[in-house]
Amino acid sequence: MSLLDPIAKLAIKRLSQVKNVILIGSGKGGVGKSVIAAGLAASLSKRYEVGVLDLDIHGPTIPLLLGLKKGLKGGREGIKPIMANKIKVMSIAFLIGERPLPLVGDEKSGIVLEFLANIDWGALSYLIVDLPPGMGDEMIIPLRIFRKFRHGFVIVTIPSKLAISVARRLLKILRGERVNVLGLIENMYDIYPSERGRTELLSMLKEFNLSLLGRIPYDPHLEEVISGRNLKTLESSKLIRCVNIISKKIESSLPA
Repeated sequence: MSLLDPIAKLAIKRLSQVKNVILIGSGKGGVGKSVIAAGLAASLSKRYEVGVLDLDIHGPTIPLLLGLKKGLKGGREGIKPIMANKIKVMSIAFLIGERPLPLVGDEKSGIVLEFLANIDWGALSYLIVDLPPGMGDEMIIPLRIFRKFRHGFVIVTIPSKLAISVARRLLKILRGERVNVLGLIENMYDIYPSERGRTELLSMLKEFNLSLLGRIPYDPHLEEVISGRNLKTLESSKLIRCVNIISKKIESSLPA
């Protein structure tokens, strides 16, 4: 789909009052991308107007992390985000619920664009986008919209050989798409003791001239935090303490 398409143009217009877009991607699922996106939103919302957008069409989890089940409300200017404390939240889960969404090809990018074109964000200092895992159209098409704004891409990976290989392929795509990559977060580093994985990660950082934004240990209580389904329990986790440090680095690269 071309960015000259009326739906794409409307999606771009919807973001006109957003100062900074922080894109959280991984290339593959299961590395903790969504939890980190929710944590960054919680951290930045203490100081700024923040929104978080969950674009994972097959496994949206942001509403679960932030304890949200409410239905959407429409207005004259579009769909209004749901508030979780001070965070404006939108997720495809609000549209589809827990139903599986069997989509193929252009259907994936099409539903993402339709979604973007109908959200009334208003003014935001930061919009944090939890991108779909993988490197298909459902990730690339919205990426081409977001890169028109002041943006930064944060890659989340774990120090395993497979995950690093996927992250390297993603970085090559981002370079080709002229995306501003802020750096990389190494998640759950302490449950992957292999020196080889760590060595390959450092080699990748050097190859792409990337910053390591932070290393986050595995939190054995994180599942309990998530089952608590509220932002206060998330804010008390080991993860959020690490994310608070990372958010300061992001602020310095993308000032509000």
